[in-house]
Formats: sequence, C-alpha cells, structure tokens
Amino acid sequence: KPEFHQAILYAIDRKSIIENLYHGAATPVPCFYGNPKYYPKGIEPYDYNPDKAKQLLKDAGIDPASLGEIVMDTYYNDQLSTDVMTVIQQNLADIGLKIKLMPLDGAAWNSRYYEKGESQMSFIGGANGPDPNRAYQYFYSKSTAGNNYGYNNPKLDELLDNGRKEMDPDKRVAIYQDACTILGHDLPWVTLWQTTRYGLVSKRIANFKFTPAPGGGSYYDEAEKWEIVK
Repeated sequence: KPEFHQAILYAIDRKSIIENLYHGAATPVPCFYGNPKYYPKGIEPYDYNPDKAKQLLKDAGIDPASLGEIVMDTYYNDQLSTDVMTVIQQNLADIGLKIKLMPLDGAAWNSRYYEKGESQMSFIGGANGPDPNRAYQYFYSKSTAGNNYGYNNPKLDELLDNGRKEMDPDKRVAIYQDACTILGHDLPWVTLWQTTRYGLVSKRIANFKFTPAPGGGSYYDEAEKWEIVK
C-alpha cells in the first residue's frame, strides 16, 4: 500500500541524518528524481512527522506488530552506511516497526535480491542521474529487468514511454513532472536523498558544464561546447 511506504518516509528523520551523518552533503528528494526541475509544484516533501506516519498506518489498517521482524538488507559495509541504517532502524521502531539489519557482501546481496527474490527491504543506491529516463529501468511494469518488487502502474508506464519518445525539452519536463507526482505518491522505492558529488576541472576550460550522476546514472555535459582557454 502507498500509505505504508509514505508512513516509512514520514518516520525517517532525513534532515537530521543528512546534517549529523552526511555533514550536510546530501539533499532530501520528494520522488525518485534528483533533478529539481522534474519536481511538480506542490509535491509533498515528506518532512519528518512520526505522528503522521502512525496515523497513516492506522488509517490503512496496518498494525506494525502484526508484521513481525522486517529484514533490511544492504550491500554497503562502510561505517557511514551502518550508522545511517541504525538511525533508520531506530526511527522506524518509533512507529512500531521492528527492523533487523542485514549487511551482506555484494555476491550474497545479489543472490538474495535478484536471484532468489527474498529481499523484504533494502538500503541501496539508485542510479538515477540527471536524466529522468532512468526510472524506466526500475519501475516500468512491462519489463522485469530492474523492477524487482513488481511495481505496476499503467499511467506511469504511459508517461515513461512518452518521455522516451519526446524530443522537446519543455514537453519532457512536463511529462516527467507527472511521473514524479506518481512516484512521489506511490513510493515504489522510499527514496531518501541524493548525496553530493564533487568534481575538479582546470580553470583553462571554458563553457564547462558539470552534471554529476549519483550512482552512475546517465547524463550529458555538452562536452562538444567545452574550450581550452590559452
């Protein structure tokens, strides 16, 4: 149910995690997309609100105690990720959800997530990048290549198909803002934040454009316009 995913997002104190663990080097996102031009006006930001999270669960008829222990697996084994997951575990405990953390090596996680389909909840990175077409890989229902949780929304499928075909930049923005609205409501992935990416370039490079791609997502930096200043 979308209400369950919404409750999880309201329950996680993202701003505190970003300030105290990422030291400010991340930005909360309201849907899967990290590029703010694809955020429609008035989209719900899901600011930290555990009381609202509890009410959503109640309204949806979900008793957290009845769910038992939920395993949150991950392929991250660094200390920062462990700290972040521990805070998320504590936040979700505040609304009655019991989370067990399961850090795995890459091979074990791939087997659990992709091959066996045993994953209940995962703390993972999404290769979204600046271009919104990346959502096609994860949420398009007509392909199971990356849609591992079986999310299905025909309206989103239509928007993703249209976005792939549209060449007009302004029309693409409108299409993907509609897609963001759906993704921000349904939250097939409870998208948390986009971490800051850094890059270096010589001062001799003119017309330089840098659009970092968190998680290795696709992007376009118009390199044909760069010039070396003598």
